[in-house]
Amino acid sequence: MPTPDPHWTAFVSAFFAPLVALGAAYIAIQNLRTAKHKIKIDLFEKRLKVFERLSEVADLATEFREFADEETPDPYLMYVDIAKEARWLFDQKTVDWMNENIGRGIQSFMEAQEQSNLAAFQGASSEKQDEARERVRERRKQLNLAQHNMLDVFTPHLQLHKL
Repeated sequence: MPTPDPHWTAFVSAFFAPLVALGAAYIAIQNLRTAKHKIKIDLFEKRLKVFERLSEVADLATEFREFADEETPDPYLMYVDIAKEARWLFDQKTVDWMNENIGRGIQSFMEAQEQSNLAAFQGASSEKQDEARERVRERRKQLNLAQHNMLDVFTPHLQLHKL
């Protein structure tokens, strides 16, 4: 039986070596795409978590509260923690909007709520108490409006196909 031609095996080796290299390059490119996709998903999940926490803290702030006790979380302090995280995940324009509308809204609402509680506690005239309650209602409306607009502000950052 004749032995195989050595040139034939050399041809097969020469043909398959580039094929293996192309296969390895294809796998490397797919791994790179997968890693980029995972980064996008991770960023999306972190941004969504901030959005949800921000909405929750705004809800918490606008709940009617009499005098807060030590066990009641301070919505503004909760907001500050969220804002610290948000500055690394969102652009400056979004963070500025968040600070101006949600952060200041929470702070303003809580101050109005405290003034209303104080007026009631000190036995202020009914006219003064009504004015204080009206300020609370107005601040609550402003914060609710900001919360409603929050979806429009954050939507561009919460779309996977645009990341």
